[in-house]
Parts: sequence; structure tokens; C-alpha cells
Amino acid sequence: MRGCVVSRGAKGDNSGMSRPRFHHTALRSGELELDAAEARHAAGARRLREGDVVVLFDGAGREADAELIALSSRRVVVRAGPVREVPRAAARELTLTVSLPSPTRQDMLIEKCTELGVTAIQPIRVERSVADASTGRIERWRRISVAAAKQSQQAWLPDLHEPAAIGEVLERAGEFELVLLADPSSDVQPLPTLLEQRRQARTILAFVGPEGGFTEQERAMVISCGAQPCRLTPTILRVETAAIALASVVLCQPHS
Repeated sequence: MRGCVVSRGAKGDNSGMSRPRFHHTALRSGELELDAAEARHAAGARRLREGDVVVLFDGAGREADAELIALSSRRVVVRAGPVREVPRAAARELTLTVSLPSPTRQDMLIEKCTELGVTAIQPIRVERSVADASTGRIERWRRISVAAAKQSQQAWLPDLHEPAAIGEVLERAGEFELVLLADPSSDVQPLPTLLEQRRQARTILAFVGPEGGFTEQERAMVISCGAQPCRLTPTILRVETAAIALASVVLCQPHS
């Protein structure tokens, strides 16, 4: 890569392993400064040195190799090479609409859905909701999603939306090729079977209800907008488990 020292000899060479990744929202070629949190990570937790080569990503599908040219505990400057476009890891795009679990379990939902490659997470307010999300909580989610994307070596971050009423989200249902409703009923199709029947659907909107389930009125409202009820497992799952299970199947099953 032009402008970067790829090999520094046996002591500093990291070419044989995954390069450390750092988030930069204004990614471009040339000299860039990491923000304070990423600088602490580079100089502290990762113990990197000047001359090391890392990967920068912007969370919107762009990344670049970069060489550390100045490094201290408070300031890290890199020289980025050419920026490249990186496709999403999954063939499908999944917007996960979920009634949030308790705050202690929200972090796992955000982390694991980021690792799986969920496109967007839309919290909804319904009658049996047990939690909401403040601006501070959403900022925490952003930090968690960045860390998860770095760990899973992704160039994309999920869009994290402000909580909205279920009716507001349903107004956008027509923008998607397939709408799913996670339903524990034994008389609905298993999710893999439904996806096999709709293999060509690339953009998917999925609804996961609260611990107590959607009310009959809410369920009817979602189905009236074209949602297909589907069963995830024979058991009853917690909200965050259901969200992760649904994302795993949707994003791992082939699309054609």
C-alpha cells in the first residue's frame, strides 16, 4: 500500500494476523487523527507503535489501510491509503424492529446483532413494553456497536434509530420486500421454511414483541400490513434471544 509500511521486520510485523481496526467517521486518504476513545484503544489496550499498520472503517461500508505516524496516550495520527468499498457480509438487509428488553439485556442485543450484520435496529413502543431508550442509552449502543464491528471485522454499523410507535414503523412496511412477525404459536411456519419460500426477498423488516407478547390488536395491525408470522424455535424466547435467533437465520440463509 502506498504511503504505508506494511512490514517492519520480525519484531513489529503484524501481516500474519488480522490487523487492528479503528472507527473513523470521516474516512479519506491522507493524514487523519483518531478520536479520543479510539486513540486510547490504540495506545493503551492494543499497545500499538508508530509504523504499525491498522485498518480504518467508517461504518458505512468504506475502509482503508493506514500507518500510525504519531502516537501518544491522547493523540494518534495515521496516514490512510486508498479507501475501498466493502459490501455487506450478508446477502440480505434486515431491519430489526424490537420492543426493548430491560436495560441490563439491551447491550447483548445490540452487540450480537451488530456482529451478525443487522442493517438497522428500530426500537418500538407497544402496550406491554418494559423499557425505552434515552439519548444517552442510544449513545451507549453506538459505542457497543463500534466495538462489535471491530471485533467481527465489519465495515458496516447498524443504523440505530430513536424509539417509535409501532404504527409509525408500519407506515414504512411497503418499502421492504418481506415483513416478518416473530410468533411463538405452534401453527405458524418455521422461519427457515418461510425464507426458503421467499428466497428472492432481499430487504426484510422483522418485528419482535415484548416479553408479554404483542396484544391481539397490535398483532392484527402488523399482519394487516402484510407481515408473515413465523416461528423461531419450539420454545419461548426472551426478547434479546429472539432478536439474535431471527437475525442469525435471516442473515445466514442464502438469498437468490
